[in-house]
Amino acid sequence: RYDITVSGFSVGLSAELDDDLDAAGDAEELDDPMLGIGAKYTIELAGGSVALGAAYQGAEDTYLAGASAGASFGDLSVGASFFDGEISGVAITGAGDDRELTITGNGPEVGITYYGLSVGYSFGAASIGVNYGLHDVEDEGEISGYGITAGYDLGGGLSLQAGYGYGEIDPDAGDTLEVDSYSFGVAMSF
Repeated sequence: RYDITVSGFSVGLSAELDDDLDAAGDAEELDDPMLGIGAKYTIELAGGSVALGAAYQGAEDTYLAGASAGASFGDLSVGASFFDGEISGVAITGAGDDRELTITGNGPEVGITYYGLSVGYSFGAASIGVNYGLHDVEDEGEISGYGITAGYDLGGGLSLQAGYGYGEIDPDAGDTLEVDSYSFGVAMSF
């Protein structure tokens, strides 16, 4: 791995040798390199900053490429991310209320795309955040969800936190699964 940073612009390069046998147990496929490149840049503005990033990692037919952007202006922060690629062994597994997105790394390459958005705002001791994400898995279906969080800083490293999340698994075959989750707690930092 090699990293370099110049005037707020950073680039990272990496290479990794694959030491797994292929599906037929053939050792001739051992040296396929996994190559990666990533770059990020932060723009400082009078009222805040904007951070941009992009990356690619892949070997043969398996790869992921993505980009992200985040901005902070005073008490407001926003972010967006995207990736697309082909990954081995991606599937929506399970049945009924016990379904999930799994990645085994074994099997044929499957196309996967992700989109994510987030917004956060703080005012005094209180803060709120909202996020949304969508995974679109080729020939499998979609998994999407959103979350809402709230926090209140009580001082002295103690804060109250609450959240609500909604998720939906919509497979190409079968019924849609909807899941609600709630949380409330106290966070402590020393």
